[in-house]
Amino acid sequence: MLTAYFSATYDLRHTDFFAPVPADPDDWVSQFPAPFFVLQKLFFAAFGESLLTIKLSILPYVVVTAGFLFAIARDLVDERAAALAVVVYAFFGPSLYLETLGLHFVSSTAAFLAFFHFAIRELRSGRRRDALVAGLLAGSCYLFYLSSFLALPLAALFFFVRGGARREHHVAGNLLLFVVGVAAVLSPFLADAARHHGGYLRRVEQVALLGGEWSAYRPGGAGAAVPAPHVVSQSLGRL
Repeated sequence: MLTAYFSATYDLRHTDFFAPVPADPDDWVSQFPAPFFVLQKLFFAAFGESLLTIKLSILPYVVVTAGFLFAIARDLVDERAAALAVVVYAFFGPSLYLETLGLHFVSSTAAFLAFFHFAIRELRSGRRRDALVAGLLAGSCYLFYLSSFLALPLAALFFFVRGGARREHHVAGNLLLFVVGVAAVLSPFLADAARHHGGYLRRVEQVALLGGEWSAYRPGGAGAAVPAPHVVSQSLGRL
């Protein structure tokens, strides 16, 4: 409901679109870019504000996620696998839980899968159009939740594979187009953050295991002397 409140009270006419939401960093646990809140605001304007519309406002991202999941699985395997992937996704426990809360986790998933689809196409075909679209979508991955921040490291790996192992000469031009796409999306937000000290990375600074504000393993914290063994034990425990 807090997320929806920030969206419902967002002033489309007078608020700087490139500034983080909420404007006051102390109003919430963190600040995020505005696109999710603006789109949810438009959804509320069309369908009203209620507990039901808070939940339903996430469904467009679910549709985008399912569509690109189908496209990716079809390209990598076949249509039967693509249909099965969408069915598994539709009944996947974490999805059923997170996608009924009205939070913006799934918006990040939608942005990432859209990027991943075009990144795979660029990796396979080398088409310049795919490189530019992948760059634009990689930039959008940084305008939602942190779970899609994997986009740029993955893109770097893809370009390394094509430019290094396969030595494709046109990869430099595609990489330039990709970077132009990322910059076109992110530069206004980064410029605003530089001017006003935007808090887009505040969440990372809070929860980072080895130095976050909330971590016992930060310098001077109770567990600061044993961070590496703790990381290993936690990783093995999850395996």
